[in-house]
Amino acid sequence: MNTLIFRVVIVTMIAILTPNVFANDSATLDFLRGVAEQPIHNNKPHAGGDPHEKLTPKQLMKVVLQHHDEGRYDIARTSLNQAINKYPKNDELLALRASLLMQENKNSDALRDLESAIIANPNNPEYYLNRYVLYQRFWRFDEALKDLNKAIELDDGFLAAYFNRGSFYFSRAEFDKALEDFNQCVAISPHTAACYFNRASTYKEIGKHNLAVADLEYFLTLNPQQKWQDSAKQLLDKWQK
Repeated sequence: MNTLIFRVVIVTMIAILTPNVFANDSATLDFLRGVAEQPIHNNKPHAGGDPHEKLTPKQLMKVVLQHHDEGRYDIARTSLNQAINKYPKNDELLALRASLLMQENKNSDALRDLESAIIANPNNPEYYLNRYVLYQRFWRFDEALKDLNKAIELDDGFLAAYFNRGSFYFSRAEFDKALEDFNQCVAISPHTAACYFNRASTYKEIGKHNLAVADLEYFLTLNPQQKWQDSAKQLLDKWQK
């Protein structure tokens, strides 16, 4: 099996479509920026004491993300630890720290924080999807699949969960199951290019050549990235020979 396939890499609720061949498990913090969008209204100069003392968890997240985005990683880490000390059961703060730890490949610590986030909020499907990524890193594949199933149980329209599960099944040559999930991806988000690429790859593996070609051709109309345009065109030329 040498067909290319996209894999969704999820760490904090937002899917990043990256090629499976690059094995890129880096985290995204985009969803947390959305969570932390509440403005901080205190513009007065600090006059002693802790300037963050009265901030809410969401406001503290904004402070941490600002430090992180501007390259002050040590300050971001310290600020986040202090925020969690203040709000030890806040699932969003714990999930944020898990994301930062994953970026540093501190997977055991990240898993601990993410499990604490799930205990604090067991009904957030994104946390199960994030834990799936960590379970994959530890080769705990049965538990990883259970977390994908749980994420879908909690949100039956969760594109990223179906996409990851389809990729999971594809990598294990369970192509019929993979096809079901990629069909669902197309139904949920018909303009997401990677859904068609993965479904094309799956069609090819089960011998549905014409459908594979059609999906790959449609992928080319949707995906603007030159790298994947080139890969798709090469693959299409190969399939059509």
